[in-house]
Amino acid sequence: MSQWVSGFISGVGATLIGFLCTILWDVYKYRRDIDQRDRAIINYVKHDLEENRNLATENKSMLMNELEIIDQGKELVRPLLLMKTGFWDLLKANLPKKIINNSDLLENIQGLSLLGGHINEEIRSRQNYKNASSSMSNYNSTIKIHDELLVSDIDQLIMSLDDALAVLQAT
Repeated sequence: MSQWVSGFISGVGATLIGFLCTILWDVYKYRRDIDQRDRAIINYVKHDLEENRNLATENKSMLMNELEIIDQGKELVRPLLLMKTGFWDLLKANLPKKIINNSDLLENIQGLSLLGGHINEEIRSRQNYKNASSSMSNYNSTIKIHDELLVSDIDQLIMSLDDALAVLQAT
């Protein structure tokens, strides 16, 4: 009888050890997968913010060039480039711990998405005006106003992008 009891206890002990090892392995895999997902999301956001930084710099350069020649009755033909804003939708669905724990960064990223969308609407409005109103007598002055407003908004976007990228690089 004692062999049966010791065999039963050994079996139960082995089963418990196996069960605990399986649970620990699943917890480890879950945390590893979450960390990989979080890193991938942060890298995606960094990429989009860096891309927006480049797009904003290029747009500002084009606007500054146009502001120099607009009084001469000339204009740029190439349209401005739209900002990327999809990173906010990804973040809303999958907030990484490093961003959740930094409410200032989260708020800054949301603001970047909103400002990027606002700039996109300004770019579309400007382009629609350029396409439809080139024969109007106040065309050059109106385009100049659009350009100056966009330069101001793009400067604000670049400063906010630099701040967010600095924080994200540190994470």
